[in-house]
Amino acid sequence: MNRSRKFAATLLLTAFIAGVPMIAVAKPRQPQFPATSGTPGATFSELTESMKLIARKTKGLRVATSALRGSAALGTPFCPTEVVTNALAPSPVPANYRCSLVAIGSDSISTTGPRTGLGTFEASIDVIIELPECTQNCADGPEFVIETVKVSGDIDFTPAFQGVPYGTIKGKVTSGARGFGQGKLFSGRFLLPFDLVQDPNNPNPSPPYFWLQFNNADIIGVQQIQPGELSLTLPLVRFDLWFE
Repeated sequence: MNRSRKFAATLLLTAFIAGVPMIAVAKPRQPQFPATSGTPGATFSELTESMKLIARKTKGLRVATSALRGSAALGTPFCPTEVVTNALAPSPVPANYRCSLVAIGSDSISTTGPRTGLGTFEASIDVIIELPECTQNCADGPEFVIETVKVSGDIDFTPAFQGVPYGTIKGKVTSGARGFGQGKLFSGRFLLPFDLVQDPNNPNPSPPYFWLQFNNADIIGVQQIQPGELSLTLPLVRFDLWFE
């Protein structure tokens, strides 16, 4: 986010914290995807991102590749019950079990013209578990792949382009999980981290960091990012997904 957009977001978010009525703050164009609510079926944190800006004769593009880590609830397309049960057998699978996920994703977003902020994404997601017979370094995170799921869809980055640090995605499972969940649709929201530095000329964020807080599609405030949600001291982009 450039300085002017960061400053616009700072003014907006400071207004939320101070209790300024929503009507007093200019709103971005609403994303094209439906509202999401309740507990997400899957959540990811973006650990790394490599982004390039590409200028073409008729349009500009923002292209990026990311590595993400996350988890999904048992019974979702990213944590299919039958696959997990077979992998953990003969150990029972708790009802609240969550699969760990590792993903490599890419997106391409238009930066000019009528589709500014709109684009597409795709990702390959490894569903991983900790083996029940762990005998080596069990303090290490899960890493055994039991399935790979591929997804693709559309992304709406327009709120972030207008200075409000979030966006939405909508996609479907294109393959994986041995046929479980293939074609399943999902909607999601990604939250960009920010700080509340009042000086727009300060390019370096400093803690504490925040994400926006939502009630369905409405922004209702901010939530502070906790130390366990940082990676090597850096705040992360968070993706929350709901399956339809």
